[in-house]
Amino acid sequence: MLVFALPALAQRQTASIAGSVTDASGAPVPGAKVSVKNLATGIARDTVSNDSGYYTVTALGAGRYQVAVTKEGFSTFGIPEIVL
Repeated sequence: MLVFALPALAQRQTASIAGSVTDASGAPVPGAKVSVKNLATGIARDTVSNDSGYYTVTALGAGRYQVAVTKEGFSTFGIPEIVL
């Protein structure tokens, strides 16, 4: 029996941004809006943090992005630029 192993030449063409939204005490903040905006195209992808405060935005192409987290009653948090 012969076994051939071929090298994997493919590279991942997308990236993800994930994290958790917490308040000043470290408690999770569910229902926070997370907006990830591509700075080159101006296109934004939005999601909402889950009951544990966790969020993820997948299938993002390579580039420069801006992240903003908002929720009524809380200060807006932002990352002006992140490179994927």
